[in-house]
Amino acid sequence: MLTLAIGIGGGLGVGLANYLAEAVAMAVCIWLERQGTIHRFIPGTSPFAEHPCSNVLAVGLPYVPLYYAISLGWAAFGQRAALDFNPLSVWSFVTVAMLCHDAWFFTLHTLFHKIRRLYKYIHSMHHRLGASCSALGNAYADAVDVGLCFVGFHAALYVYLYRQPTWNPLAVVALIVVEVMTNIVGE
Repeated sequence: MLTLAIGIGGGLGVGLANYLAEAVAMAVCIWLERQGTIHRFIPGTSPFAEHPCSNVLAVGLPYVPLYYAISLGWAAFGQRAALDFNPLSVWSFVTVAMLCHDAWFFTLHTLFHKIRRLYKYIHSMHHRLGASCSALGNAYADAVDVGLCFVGFHAALYVYLYRQPTWNPLAVVALIVVEVMTNIVGE
């Protein structure tokens, strides 16, 4: 029962954390725009996009099975955690992981646009809101879309880390922060 609670809590925590990170980043972008520090790629677009609370679920629910699986294997996985504060170690992991993530995401995103059924039934929701014009619309997507593009990569990453003799939780946290900020700034 505890593992299920961890799965649900972890998944919904990811959804809420993503929403809060996007809201803060958007507020900073709006402030920087008002200061004249940054400018919009598409002038005249509204800085505010509808970002329904259901989006927290669309981002969070796909992570529930992943966090459930991690919690089941945490005894063995957690024992191999080794904090390493060496910036070179952390950033080399983040760099390689981001290159892998970008290749994964690019491939899936391209398939979503090339295969009509995938676009129609899975990916089109992301474009209905004009999501590509706003950081807050970035995560506006179907849970299956998020699950394949992000959770699939993270599941593969955790399987890789699980098979290593040690892994650095600090590097994983740094990767997640960089991923979220890259997705927000990329929009």
